[in-house]
Amino acid sequence: MADYSKYLENKKFINWVFSQNDEDEEYWNNYIEKHPEDKKWIFTLKDALSFLISEDDTLSQKERSEILIRLNKQIALQNDNQDRFRYRRIFLRSAASLLLLLAVGGGAYYYYTNQEDNNYSDYVLSEEQVRGQESVQLVLSESEKVSIENDNSVINYDSTGEVMISAGDEAFSVEENVGKKNTLIVPYGKRSKLQLADGTWIHINSGSQLIYPSVFSKNKREVYIDGEAYFEVAENKDAPFIVKTPQEDYSIEVVGTSFNVSAYKVDRNFETVLAKGIVNIIHKSGVLSTKEMRLSPGEMASWDVHSRKISVAKVNPENYTLWTQGLLLFEDLELNRIVKRLERYFNITIKFEDPLKGSVRIGGKLDLNREMEVVLDNLAVTASLKLEKIDETQFIIK
Repeated sequence: MADYSKYLENKKFINWVFSQNDEDEEYWNNYIEKHPEDKKWIFTLKDALSFLISEDDTLSQKERSEILIRLNKQIALQNDNQDRFRYRRIFLRSAASLLLLLAVGGGAYYYYTNQEDNNYSDYVLSEEQVRGQESVQLVLSESEKVSIENDNSVINYDSTGEVMISAGDEAFSVEENVGKKNTLIVPYGKRSKLQLADGTWIHINSGSQLIYPSVFSKNKREVYIDGEAYFEVAENKDAPFIVKTPQEDYSIEVVGTSFNVSAYKVDRNFETVLAKGIVNIIHKSGVLSTKEMRLSPGEMASWDVHSRKISVAKVNPENYTLWTQGLLLFEDLELNRIVKRLERYFNITIKFEDPLKGSVRIGGKLDLNREMEVVLDNLAVTASLKLEKIDETQFIIK
């Protein structure tokens, strides 16, 4: 591993990041050619530092020490959790947050210490890791993990942060450290229902991860979803309810309302469907262009992750919320999107012999509470296609 500290201490490096003149550019290009082993660290730090706007090209000893201490802690954490975290992502995001210390001294330090716990993506598993889980996992703030075997579990937090878990015929409580963030991991083939300490109910669909505090602060309620969830938010005008997603440029803010969010980080489109109340969609269409869009009941906002364009359409909210009751309704929907929902719901793999058939649009209703093969046969009949079983978890559409 390169000694990245020498770059933080190098006045010429800091000046290169912020001034970007031709002389510095030529110097560092030549340097990288002579030291290719340091290329990754140089550009990683440069990318992180580029988030700042500052004319100061010096770092105090205190600032350097603080950055290095905290950065090393993040790297050490990564090394202890190789199966859970992806190194480069953690380093980049941690560095970006930590290097805010450089901006304005003490003021930047205050900003960092109050924002560091919101780097949700540092704690999110990949889709493959979520799919590989055999049971719902509740990861508590003190490195304690609770496995919940039942396919449909209910988790309740009371106003003090105490947790009660109901799974089938079993019910048990778990001690909680109030104020810390918890992670609920719902793998393929499972669902879960969660009541937060403020009274908000959240239905979490298969293949999803939800991060939330055991108890909210007085003036702000914030959670993170990677996946799909239906929210019934308890009203509190003094504390807006904010839903963050895998894309920092897309979030949702409400006071008290019911809505569905589908925001899997592997999907191209993030969709928010409003059933009741009002939601504000906060999104970016460019680097500096933050916009806010208000939805009314019966509207769906669809945000394209790649183009960053957002569109709004009138929809039947039931088509997007009845999955909470084990029903799947669809109108003029592409077959490949229906198939993806079934893959997540039943923890199976469905492939198309002819990929073009995935673009076929169909409408109908599937009762997901029935046996899996019955559901798949019904889909094949609805789409006028043949479904062939390869083994217990693999199918092919012909």
